[in-house]
Amino acid sequence: MAGKVLASAAGYFSVAVDIAPNFWEGWYGLALIHSMMRRREECFSALEKLFELRADMKEQVASAEAFSWLRSDPEFLRLVAERNDNGERVAGGFD
Repeated sequence: MAGKVLASAAGYFSVAVDIAPNFWEGWYGLALIHSMMRRREECFSALEKLFELRADMKEQVASAEAFSWLRSDPEFLRLVAERNDNGERVAGGFD
């Protein structure tokens, strides 16, 4: 039952971001849903779009319980790491 609800919600959020690609809340919602469904690649894709729009969300995402299963994933750590103008990591990543 929960899987059907999550899949339905993912569909609604997908439509929302198709209509309004700058709707950062939609990308965050998609990332959360994909994470809860253990859809790693889809989650990362939504996070990349989210961080293009709102890089300040990295810390919140890094600490959100919904993403806890990804905290040891190198790609997740790369996505949530804060970078300076030279591309050097300055925060995030759970060292």
